[in-house]
Amino acid sequence: MANLVGIDVGLVLHRATSGLCRTGSDGFSVARSYTDQLSRQSAIEIPEQIDLLAIDGPVLPTNQIDYRIRPTEKALLWNVFRRRCAVGETCRGIGAALRRGGCDTARQFGDRTANSNCQTTYPQIQAHRHVIEAFPNAFMGVMLDDAPYMESMPRLKRGGRFEWLLSTWRKNAAVQQLKTRLQWDEPELWKELASNGDHEEQAALVCALTAVCVYRNAYVAVGEPIGGYLFLPPWELWAEWAIKGIDHNRNDPRLSRPIDVWINGRCYSQDQLLPRAR
Repeated sequence: MANLVGIDVGLVLHRATSGLCRTGSDGFSVARSYTDQLSRQSAIEIPEQIDLLAIDGPVLPTNQIDYRIRPTEKALLWNVFRRRCAVGETCRGIGAALRRGGCDTARQFGDRTANSNCQTTYPQIQAHRHVIEAFPNAFMGVMLDDAPYMESMPRLKRGGRFEWLLSTWRKNAAVQQLKTRLQWDEPELWKELASNGDHEEQAALVCALTAVCVYRNAYVAVGEPIGGYLFLPPWELWAEWAIKGIDHNRNDPRLSRPIDVWINGRCYSQDQLLPRAR
């Protein structure tokens, strides 16, 4: 097993709003902390070598902060994604603060991934660093069929949507599906994914799970090299509406740059047919 870490960025400096999860060779730990490096390090004893770091916040090339519109966010915001599990934009307002938080977090721990043992082929947005971007809402949401959205999803604010998605995701046996698919031998991770009740820790757990997907070469990545990629669960676990939705959005003429969809190490450009998309 490798050392994988998931971090929910957190935006409030005077409270412990950053969730953290460690899974793998050095054991399992989940906690919350303040957003500075020392607090995070102390909370879960983040390993000196990390094989894959997943951050719930924008991961940009060389951590050079900018506030340009990101095509990957548009592709998972428009049309069918909007009312279900839409990615929030990070070009302004609170989203811009999240963009800064993502870059700061990657700076804090990115160097520890330089000697990673990860053998997976995936779009590395930062050269010689194994840092990926997670988004728990979309990760959970693309696995849910139409029925829960049509039958029981209320109109919710951003935080409430996460809670509804997590509850519905758990009820639909998604944790067990991923456990079977990924064969990651960490009982505490699966137990906490199914039962943890702390919002920040829940987000960090899904980030760590995103890292497991990539490490096991069972992932989807949506994006492009300038604005970055969002990493999502295995393609075979995606609902049909989500497959059709991303296939439609990747060809939307409003995109400022063309996006790719990576599936288990293979890159599908806009002119290539996605599996199960027709």
